[in-house]
Amino acid sequence: MDTIGKRIATLRKLKGWSRPELGRQMAAAVGKDRPFTGELVRLYETGANNPGNEARRALSLVFGKTETFIEFGEGDGPKTLRKAIRDEAALNPYALLDQAFAALVIVGHQRQEILAKIRAAAEDGEKIRIAVLAQARNFKR
Repeated sequence: MDTIGKRIATLRKLKGWSRPELGRQMAAAVGKDRPFTGELVRLYETGANNPGNEARRALSLVFGKTETFIEFGEGDGPKTLRKAIRDEAALNPYALLDQAFAALVIVGHQRQEILAKIRAAAEDGEKIRIAVLAQARNFKR
């Protein structure tokens, strides 16, 4: 089931932000002096607390989505996630690639080495997407 918390967590991870960073971005978007806390973002993501009007407005501004999408989503979760990934890749395929490797927990020089090889071979976003999928299938924890 696609929930508001899952949508917030997915969109935050696509941006490569920590929970406190999302809180700071939300506060800046609505002109608050104090940020929304990382703990409050965690409560939103886990479903323990639902974002109020101001928080939904801030989330829609920082993620570039409508408040209706933030609250209710569009269609089922997997299709929404795939669309969000495609949209992010179209805007900046290298940022998406970097986030994908961060999500796979590749660290240090190995991550940089793999990233450099893929970037050198990639000519466009589609080649990057194919390389990320191939690396993800071969990644062993």
